[in-house]
Amino acid sequence: IIISNNVFVMPYLIIIIIIIFLIIWFYLSFVIAFRLKLNKLEEILMSLFKKRNYKIVSLYYATDDFLSKHNEVFAEYVELKEKDFKESSLNYNIENKLSTYKMLHNEINFIFKICELNEKLKLTPKYNYIKHDILAESDNVWKKYAFYKEIMRKYKFHNKISKFFIVWLFLR
Repeated sequence: IIISNNVFVMPYLIIIIIIIFLIIWFYLSFVIAFRLKLNKLEEILMSLFKKRNYKIVSLYYATDDFLSKHNEVFAEYVELKEKDFKESSLNYNIENKLSTYKMLHNEINFIFKICELNEKLKLTPKYNYIKHDILAESDNVWKKYAFYKEIMRKYKFHNKISKFFIVWLFLR
């Protein structure tokens, strides 16, 4: 294409198109790197949940002599752990897993409420140590979970934008 004074527009147009494609490529690379970081955070979050949930076995044995309906108190927790075990496959869905861990968290809170009603149990050092250890772990887990939710919100926003770019490229 020639414009007045023999200036060629075609090289400028090609440079602009290349710059647009580079910007889109860098942005898509950013979104992919963001997803990889999110995957790593999911792994850390899952390991923290598991670490905290494994400590409930100690609570189970520490409360055995003090709760009259001991097995009934821990029955729902055991069912949720079975569900967690079934979800522990290579093809698990992170949202389902987090939902199960939230239910486990609520069940742990319920167990502590029941335990706190027993005055003799509250005085035992073993129970208090386990309780404080589990509560500290829970605090750590929920801080990471809040961070994960914030990162996930940002990722979903950038992912929508990147899908727009990909669709736009294929429609051209």
